[in-house]
Amino acid sequence: MDLEDQVESPLLRLEKTFVATSPAKSAFKAIERLHRHGIRNGEGRCLMVIGPSRVGKSTVLRRYAARYPTTLRGRQIIRRVLVVRAPPNNADSALLTAMLAALGDPNPASGSPTQREMRVVNHLRRQCVELLCLDEVNHLIDSDSDKIGYRAANLIKALLNHGVCPIVLTGVTHAKRIVDTNEQLQGRSTPTVTMRPLDWRDEKQRLEFKVFLHKLEQAMALPAPSKLGEDTLAHRIHHFSRGLPGYAVDLLSEALILREEEGDVLPSLTLKLLQMAADGLLLREPVRRLNALRETPPDKYEPAPMFDALKAASRPAPKRKLGLPHDLLD
Repeated sequence: MDLEDQVESPLLRLEKTFVATSPAKSAFKAIERLHRHGIRNGEGRCLMVIGPSRVGKSTVLRRYAARYPTTLRGRQIIRRVLVVRAPPNNADSALLTAMLAALGDPNPASGSPTQREMRVVNHLRRQCVELLCLDEVNHLIDSDSDKIGYRAANLIKALLNHGVCPIVLTGVTHAKRIVDTNEQLQGRSTPTVTMRPLDWRDEKQRLEFKVFLHKLEQAMALPAPSKLGEDTLAHRIHHFSRGLPGYAVDLLSEALILREEEGDVLPSLTLKLLQMAADGLLLREPVRRLNALRETPPDKYEPAPMFDALKAASRPAPKRKLGLPHDLLD
């Protein structure tokens, strides 16, 4: 293997980098607390982590789980922290199948729901699972009828009743209704953690976003500085990403791919590369909006379009009657 092949590309370095924002640190701390103290009187407790897409919920789960890698004890697999992505089907059977597959069950779809529930419990015990993380639990709410998968919610409650381990639930804002509409789950829940976008108008959060970009630039280790953390460019990136860390990383990843396609001759991420990357990402969005990498935002401290709506969508929604439309971006 050539020495060139052994050197990590800037894109790979970026993908491996995790810069913990203050919302991510708060979620991490709450998960750690639940992990340590999540069994009370022989029953498990749960934690809900909510926020808009690309705010970093799934990344926090993956990073937390990475602290507890899967090991072998003799011939037995040990998974101290297990992350399962809720399937896009609000039936309890689909959730059971996903959990059994993640636990390595050879026939995850076989058996009645009751039989599969007991197999999940047995696997959790045998594999010494200390924390179960269910990601994207908003899938347990039917997107067409707005109906919550009550049987799936009852399954979560039943797993807590077995007292094997506490459970972390993550999802977009309206996923909190899964807990809010189930009194018994409410009684088992610790305070909800809400991860919100970073607000450019707040001086502390503005500085945090600039530091976030600077650390990503350091991780990429390009030959020349891109100056991502400087005021003007940082504000444009914030405006484009709406303060969502994941979307800012998507922009940089796309720019690095374009740089690779041009033969890696550019020593840094130029404004032109970022503009083209933003063009491509915006084409995937259903609603056309300003490309702040091409057009200067109207005011240095004015929030990006939809930013206030994103922040509002991250706050617990007031109770409402079924049939009303979802909050923006749920």
